[in-house]
Amino acid sequence: MEFLKDEGKNLLQAWLHTGMAEPHVMASTAWAPAGCSGDGVNADIANWIFVDARTCSASNTIVAPGVLVDEGAHLMLVSPSVSLGAEFAVEEGAQLTVR
Repeated sequence: MEFLKDEGKNLLQAWLHTGMAEPHVMASTAWAPAGCSGDGVNADIANWIFVDARTCSASNTIVAPGVLVDEGAHLMLVSPSVSLGAEFAVEEGAQLTVR
C-alpha cells in the first residue's frame, strides 16, 4: 500500500486547483478503544460508540452520557453504580445489559 501514501494530499491539491471551496470536517466521533474499564475503580465512557460485543466494568462507577450502542452490538456494564446520562442511545437490534 506504499503507493497510496500520498493520495490524500494529491486529492486535496487537485480539489483546491478546481477553485471550489476547501473540504472541511462536518462531523467527527470517537470510537471505543479496546478496553473500557477505566482505572478499574471508575470508568468514563462518555460519547463512545460501541459496534461489537464489549464488557465494561468498574468497582465503583461507570459514567456513560452520549454513548451509542450500534445495531448488532452488545454492551454489558458491570458496576455497583451506572449513570447512563443524557443522549445515551441503544439502536434497534443492539443489546444493553447492566449488572
